[in-house]
Amino acid sequence: MITSATLRLGPVPGSNLDPFLLAQSQAREEHGFIAIEYRAEQSAFDLLFLQGPEIRYAARMTPAFRFIIPADDVRRRFEEERRRTGTLIYLFTTPSECLNRFIATFYFEPFMKLGLDGLSSRLRASLVTRNVCRRSLLEFDRFDGKLPVIELFELNTPEEILSMRPIPCRGKLILYDLEANSRLLKEKSRSALPNQTHPDPPAEVHRPSSTPRASADPRSDLFESPPPRLKEEDPFVNSVRSLLGSFRRLAYDCTGKKSEQLLAAGEREISHSMPGFRTSALTTHTAPLVFDFMRASVGHASILKRSRFRSATATLLSEYYTRHHALLKDQEALARLEEAYHRLQR
Repeated sequence: MITSATLRLGPVPGSNLDPFLLAQSQAREEHGFIAIEYRAEQSAFDLLFLQGPEIRYAARMTPAFRFIIPADDVRRRFEEERRRTGTLIYLFTTPSECLNRFIATFYFEPFMKLGLDGLSSRLRASLVTRNVCRRSLLEFDRFDGKLPVIELFELNTPEEILSMRPIPCRGKLILYDLEANSRLLKEKSRSALPNQTHPDPPAEVHRPSSTPRASADPRSDLFESPPPRLKEEDPFVNSVRSLLGSFRRLAYDCTGKKSEQLLAAGEREISHSMPGFRTSALTTHTAPLVFDFMRASVGHASILKRSRFRSATATLLSEYYTRHHALLKDQEALARLEEAYHRLQR
């Protein structure tokens, strides 16, 4: 799992151990997580994040996706599959600041996601240094062994990545813009539905620091105060940016290294009929065109990969429609999303 974590127990068959009872047995001063592996589904894990005996968060993770879920969903799935061969329990401990960084990746939208296999060391270094933001969280992950290997680094300048260590040649690199995600999390918190059941992210994930942060201080938060803004960003545009980040990640997972080419082709197709459309510079007027961009990008995928990509994109649009129905209605964008969705279903 994350390289800062220490394996304390496992693998133990699910038929021999209840992860929720294991959580209750932890010392109050310990921080860590319990991983439940389902080998019947390749590299599928449910996670329980712990502060002492308390379950703070629950999550689901695969090589393609990771997201926060209710702890009851973890319990329900475990009860259904605990006696199957390949259902295994692990217990890890880790310092609280490292644990919070890991939890943050379940809330963040990635700025860049890059497959490292087959890239030269010079190209890997060039891609990273060109895209590292002023404050970044950098992740390297590999899901090619018995347990995934996840390394997390907080960066303040592009040069830090080059002086820190050689960039791995296998797996994926994921880059998160800390300041952009800080603003996004605040906006999501303000626009959350009253009946929302998912917990808020740790305070360390989104709370701005009131004083300059010393990088060596392990108690420091993940975010500094964002620069002053003359105008509050539009919540609809922010929600579409979040959708766009999820779609880019989905495109890579479904089509691999060809994803950037087909996304560029989809953007050209939309900008040809709607001059001025750019996914990198969305406005209130151009944000609804992202739904058309997603549909167009799917059309540029190869025949062998298009079916899965189309189905996953339709699911992504459906989930966005459910979560942001009020925003879509206010922006009169419901019809455009519905049209894109139905065209994907044909």
